[in-house]
Amino acid sequence: IKEIVSTGFIPNSTNPQAKKTVRVKVSAGTQNIAFRYAVQIGERGLTMDSNSRINGNAYSNGNIQGDSNTRINGDAFAVGTISQPNPLVTGTKQAGAPSQPFPAFDQQYWKDQANQNNDPNIGNLELSGTTTLGPKKIEGNLTLISNTNLTLNGPLWVTGNLNVNSGSQLFLNSSFASSGTVVLVEGLIDLDSNTKVWPTSSSPKGYILFVSTKGTGSGNAIQLDSEVTGGVYFAPNGDAQLDSSVNIVAITAQKLHLDSNAELNYDSGLASAQFSSGPGGGWEISPGTYKID
Repeated sequence: IKEIVSTGFIPNSTNPQAKKTVRVKVSAGTQNIAFRYAVQIGERGLTMDSNSRINGNAYSNGNIQGDSNTRINGDAFAVGTISQPNPLVTGTKQAGAPSQPFPAFDQQYWKDQANQNNDPNIGNLELSGTTTLGPKKIEGNLTLISNTNLTLNGPLWVTGNLNVNSGSQLFLNSSFASSGTVVLVEGLIDLDSNTKVWPTSSSPKGYILFVSTKGTGSGNAIQLDSEVTGGVYFAPNGDAQLDSSVNIVAITAQKLHLDSNAELNYDSGLASAQFSSGPGGGWEISPGTYKID
């Protein structure tokens, strides 16, 4: 939060006959996107392969199907059915629950924030080494070559696919503090093995939210390969698959398939998470703070 102060003098500041000071407080533009569940799934349902685990609550507008040694350490709700005896549910296990809407997400807002400088990258973009990016619109695919270290300074809007090759790491600029930012992708989000997505070190943490607007007609919208760690994921129109030993924070999708040994570890702070356009973004006037002295 910053305070902006502007003082005017008549006729001048040396020998003023009149003086007025205007004050207003502003804050970095943020949006609340509430992820109330570790896993929230649409009508196409949740499938858990052997030894997969959800540490947090799960809600499905379809069914929940679990193989041997699957576990939900929390509550499990399904509009349809929940298989027996797996997954083992440590909290409430309720089939026939009412349908729940997905988190509210303003696509146009994040497109505008990503393209706020009106300087899109035309064509596919490949990144390597240690680099920074954002806010930025990429009119094409965005690819991180293996072992790339990318720090986000603002949101991204990718009109094609996002391909993150093995061993790459994504960070948030430390100035995000307890706010996160958004990577909005119109195509497939594909994170290869051993990709790491880091939150900020603040308390509460700020997270990178990956959103794919791809539909269900041609394969998954989100694909996370083995040993992917961290991040929050949202496929409001499409399906997602997490391969073995994936360990992320939360996911919402029309359909989710957890391969064996995949794990989610929900952060309760996501129920009121803030996401912002970052240090290069805009500021908003805090209501009620405008004053004239």
